[in-house]
Amino acid sequence: MSVMNYGDCVSLGTVADNVRYGPSLVGIKLEDSRVEELLRIADLEPSFASKAVGTLSVGQAQRVALARTLANNPEVRNECVYKCVCVSISLYLSFSQKP
Repeated sequence: MSVMNYGDCVSLGTVADNVRYGPSLVGIKLEDSRVEELLRIADLEPSFASKAVGTLSVGQAQRVALARTLANNPEVRNECVYKCVCVSISLYLSFSQKP
C-alpha cells in the first residue's frame, strides 16, 4: 500500500498533532477551536482530535490530510475550483446513468 492511501498522515501522534503540523513549521500554534473547525470542514467530528492516527480508517486519514492542508490557509484559485467541480459533475453523471 502506498502512503497516499492513508491520507499521508504523520504516523505518530494524534489527529490534532497532524492538523497542527504545517502551521507549526512556520511558528504558528493553532488553537483547539481552530483544529475543531478544520475537522468539521473535513467532515470529521471534533472528538477525532484526540484519536491516534494509527486507529483511523483510510477515508478518515484522507479527511485529516484535508484538514491539515486547510490549516495552512492555501490560496484557492478559481480555475482549480472550476476543474474540481467539472470532474465531480462528470463522475456524478457517469455513475447516475448506469442501470
